[in-house]
Amino acid sequence: DGQVTPFPVEKRQIGDKLVGVGHLQLLENDILVAVSDGVIHAGLGALLKLGWGWKGVAEELKDVCYRYPSVETITRRIAGCCEGYYLGKPGDDTTVVAVKVHPTRFLSLLTGPPKDIDNDEKVIRRFISNEGKKIIAGGSTANMVGRYLDEKVGVSLTSDDPNVPPIGYLEGIDLVTEGILTLNVVIERLQDKNLNDSTLEDGATSRYWQVQQSILPIKIRISRLRSILDHRFSENCKKYYKIKENRFILNGSDQRRIL
Repeated sequence: DGQVTPFPVEKRQIGDKLVGVGHLQLLENDILVAVSDGVIHAGLGALLKLGWGWKGVAEELKDVCYRYPSVETITRRIAGCCEGYYLGKPGDDTTVVAVKVHPTRFLSLLTGPPKDIDNDEKVIRRFISNEGKKIIAGGSTANMVGRYLDEKVGVSLTSDDPNVPPIGYLEGIDLVTEGILTLNVVIERLQDKNLNDSTLEDGATSRYWQVQQSILPIKIRISRLRSILDHRFSENCKKYYKIKENRFILNGSDQRRIL
């Protein structure tokens, strides 16, 4: 309902410690935020005589959750305020954790046709039947799916980044992009802390947003992405690609099916 509510707790004696224990039923789109005392005490004895305080944090949360309801933006905003109140100098340790409740979301990425052309239809049917958003990476793959769906692949002639090939369009598919070049830029942008504030419109940025909105972890670092790719790529995909120095590289033996 757009309101900030303190977590309800009751004090309990556990051993020689007095701790707060509480239960809360969260609903869809609720956001749970936890902060260390370094946030509450930010600015103490400097810009703010008594520190930022819970009331000040709650007012900031109410504003940011209304305007930018993403957990990454919320944590960066609160941490940024603390840095300002500490005048950019070392102060009390500051930790902000935010969790948003949402339904399970799924994303399927199809890149590279099967080595055996007789398996094309089987792979496409499995891809199309998957729940959630669907992305195709690669012109050959897009044309393969287009033939199966009896749909023509369209291409946008505009792009905000000359280093990223244009986006394609295919009825029934959420996003169509070029393959290797775009995937490499996606990896780079997954590590860009400022991309959430970007207005770029190209294949790599679009895929970045699809990933951000469909994968549960708040932060996806390159080691995590490499782990996902290593374990979830099909064996056929591994025949086409290898990862070297955090970049996708085509295996030479099967380039004819990728290009």
